[in-house]
Amino acid sequence: MRRILLSHKGISQEELKTRAELHVFKLDGNPNYVAFQPLITTFKPLVDTYATTLINAKLGGSDRIKAKNKAKEALENFITKIAKTLELAANDLPADEAEEFVKGAGFDMPEARSSAKPLTFLETPVLTIEKVKGRSGALIMDWNRIVGAITYAFEELDSDGNWQNGKYCNQPTLLLTDLPVGTKKTYRMKAVGMGTLVSAPSEPVTVWVN
Repeated sequence: MRRILLSHKGISQEELKTRAELHVFKLDGNPNYVAFQPLITTFKPLVDTYATTLINAKLGGSDRIKAKNKAKEALENFITKIAKTLELAANDLPADEAEEFVKGAGFDMPEARSSAKPLTFLETPVLTIEKVKGRSGALIMDWNRIVGAITYAFEELDSDGNWQNGKYCNQPTLLLTDLPVGTKKTYRMKAVGMGTLVSAPSEPVTVWVN
């Protein structure tokens, strides 16, 4: 089986918090990952501790920064542990089921090598957005992985009806947090490949934040 892409590599500290929260959202209480629940029980406090130390570190001070770095290292190591456990669990599954199993936990796998001719276009992704149950100001975005895409670009419709550039994400799911409650949000996304290869934008999706 292809190795799982580690979701915490090459991202910012804030993105690490969001990515860790996404893994918790995907795995916690999910009947497809019953065997992972003991890991999640340990993982959730690590996520909470990192989020707290990240805020405290912004106040300055060597002790606060050391605490944040220690929490970051512990969190990253545990994400790696979860990824390795997923790899082992997916080894006995057919390739397509293994990929869905990994994606369902908020991780992804690299494209398999192919001798096919270079792509000249990217398919348009299909975006879905759901509210996070029991959590205000949070949305979860999911989309189909596009062959040839190396990342995905999100745009948000502003009050003047113009599309504004937003986040980039190389995983097929994204958790948005701390959104203003009671506001209406409209998003769309594009798949981005090598060079100038970009898909057409997805159909816009509108949702009320509560």
